[in-house]
Order: sequence, then C-alpha cells, then structure tokens
Amino acid sequence: MKLIRTNGRGAQAAAETLTALERRGGAALDAVMPAVKRIVGDVRRRGDRALLRYAQELDGLSGPDALRVTPEEMAAAWKTLDPALREALRTAAAQIRGFAKRQMPKSQKSRIGSATSVRGLKTGQLVDATPWRQQFALVVGVFCGALVIPPILALLNDAYGFAGAPALHAAATAQPLPAPQATLISALAKGVIGGQLDWSLLGIGALLGIAIIVADEALRALSGGKFKLPPLAVGLGIYLPAATTAPVVVGAVLGYLYNRRATSSPDPGVAQRLGVLLASGLIVGESLFGVALAGVIVFSGNGSPLALVGDSFAIPGEVVGTIAFAIVSLGLYAWVGRLAKRVEVEG
Repeated sequence: MKLIRTNGRGAQAAAETLTALERRGGAALDAVMPAVKRIVGDVRRRGDRALLRYAQELDGLSGPDALRVTPEEMAAAWKTLDPALREALRTAAAQIRGFAKRQMPKSQKSRIGSATSVRGLKTGQLVDATPWRQQFALVVGVFCGALVIPPILALLNDAYGFAGAPALHAAATAQPLPAPQATLISALAKGVIGGQLDWSLLGIGALLGIAIIVADEALRALSGGKFKLPPLAVGLGIYLPAATTAPVVVGAVLGYLYNRRATSSPDPGVAQRLGVLLASGLIVGESLFGVALAGVIVFSGNGSPLALVGDSFAIPGEVVGTIAFAIVSLGLYAWVGRLAKRVEVEG
C-alpha cells in the first residue's frame, strides 16, 4: 500500500498528489456523484471483484496484497508520527473504547431457571422493551392461550383424533394426530399410579443416555469440536415419530444449502433473514390451514371435504403433491433471492 507523507521532505509531493486526487472526476459535487453511485452500486453487487478492478483502474494497485496494510507498515508509519500526536491518538482510542464499553447493554441478573425466559429478556432488551412489559405480555398470553387452545384442541380431536385418545366425532380419520409428549406423560402417570411401570425400560434408557453423553464428549475431543452427538437431539429422535422428525431434518438440510448460497450474495444477512421469514410463513401457514381444514371436516361431517379424486388416487396424489410442493418452495426461495438483491441495491 502506498503511504503519503504530508510533512518533511515528502510534503511537496504529498501536496501535488492530494491536488491530483481533488481534481480527479471534477471538483463539482454534481459531476462526481453519478460516478460514485455507479462505483458503490457495482461494489455492492459484485463485492471484492469490483473493488479490486477499481483499485487497479484508479490507483494502479494490482491484487489483494496491494490493498493490505501489513503490521510492519503500520508500525513504521506509527514511528514517524510526532510524539504529541501519538499521545493524542492513544488518549482518543482510550476514550472511544471506554465510551463504547459504557454503551454496551448491561447483563440482567435473573433467578428464572428457564433458558427460554432468559433469552426472551435478552431479545426484549435489544428492542428496548422493559422487563415488566414483557412479563405483562406473558401474563396476557397465558389468559389468551387458555381461551384459545382448548377449543382448538377439541376441534382437532373431533376432526382427526389424537393417538391414545378417543375420537369424539364420526369424521375422525383412521390416522390420528401423534401426541408423543402427552402419550409419554400419560404412560408414566398410569405406570406410577397403577404400579405397572416397567423400571427395566427406564434403566435401559438411563444407560443409553450415559453412553450417548460419553460418545458425544469423545467425538468433540477427537474431532476438535467439529463433530458432535447431542444427547437431547438423539432423545428427541427416539421418542418423536418419524413423520415429525423427517420434515425437520429435510428443512435443516435445505436451510443449510440456502444459507451457503446466501453467503455469496453482497449482503448475506438480508438474504438469510428473508429465508427465515419465508420458512416461518410456511410453518404458520400450514398450521392455520390445518386448523381451518379441521373446522371444515367437523362441520361437514366429511373426512375429505376437499378431495377431487377417489381413494384409488391416494399414492399418485402424494407423489404429485410432493412434486408440486417442491416446485412451489423452489419458486418462493428464488423469489426471496431476487427480493434480497433488490433490497440490497435500494439500501
């Protein structure tokens, strides 16, 4: 990197260089701004490639090494400064660092045992929400949930039924909704109260848990933290049905691939956030449609009120539906990618 000395023997050359820089592109702001906007927009779109091209065209610097300031160059430049200026820079750096530390959010001490509540308080602090307002919102959420959730569960039970619970409506299908957590708690409660709990299964589960923890620690140590076997994830995979875990695994893989592609965009953060919004919309939309369909099933008394073909088309229908869902998902993520680029350019 070329250093310009503004004092001593290099003062005259520095003055001529600065004058040439001021004249480049014209002194009038109106004449300079179109070129500046064009360069900034090109760098936003193409990143380092555009930056290196303009550095070579405008400053004669070829390659990324020419833009890099080495520690030796910084140390040499620091030694050439006047001692009073060095002391002023040290004082300014200390004041800026101290001011930044004082502006950092202070940690909230809490006796709440739930990690979810602690993360909620942290999130609220980031958006300038006070803790008491968050707690008030939680209380309101409890009352609203108590008013909304029971009718929804009753509607779903009437329409589909739950595994292990009696179906109260004739329209309930032969494939009830899985309720693994409720089934587990029910089995434990019945086993403890009725004295029919198979303690050998609990022992096997405890030994399996210890083995998974040991395997996780061994993998972390041998791979330097690259490979892990989280016991909680293994436990969830064991007791949750495959119909629940398979979409999660597929979604995680697709999310990983999308995030890798988003990193190549000029602003990866915007693209990744829009991808999360799209995934959240798919989850919420599926849930709302499921509840709406349950209401149609219950009030119509028909287990397949929206069916267009007979039961003989069940397997081809699943194949066609999967392909259609894949096409729609790819189209939506392609649209999100274009939207992210437009947001980056406009921003």
